[in-house]
Amino acid sequence: MRWSLAIPPPRSTQRRCPRHPLPLAARAGWDSFRAVHGAQWAIWLDRRSGAPLLVEGRGIPWPVDAGATIDSIAATLRPFIAANRSLLMADDSELELDRDASGLLQPDVWQIVVQPRSRGVPVAGERYLFTIGHGNLISFGSPRWSRIDVKATPDRRRDRGSSATRNATWV
Repeated sequence: MRWSLAIPPPRSTQRRCPRHPLPLAARAGWDSFRAVHGAQWAIWLDRRSGAPLLVEGRGIPWPVDAGATIDSIAATLRPFIAANRSLLMADDSELELDRDASGLLQPDVWQIVVQPRSRGVPVAGERYLFTIGHGNLISFGSPRWSRIDVKATPDRRRDRGSSATRNATWV
């Protein structure tokens, strides 16, 4: 079961408080996001990673041309992702567009999906979804996001591989 932290808007009458307080740097980052884009954004964070599960609000103006494509809209998201790297916990240079999962959901509503690559290796099951509708970025988040702290390249030293194989198969 996934648990999340809800960050209520400032001066909210909402009484739900997280059991584990949000680190001050993260709170300051999301407060800054609200100061720039409006206070009425609802934000749910994953307790383990701190990444946003869902961020939704009144919208950030996001003009979409009449002949827009998945690639052209994704290109407009890149500066937003880069500017909010610390909040998204993702480096824009390690994200790639998932064209199969992205597209027009209904007239004038687009979903753009980007997936991470860690040191060139795709990270299965992890993605960020951005919803742009009626000229506004109205929601974004990740249903699953992890910090990748493992080495993605195999150790190809012959002596190490051989001894590991011998040890594993010793009867």
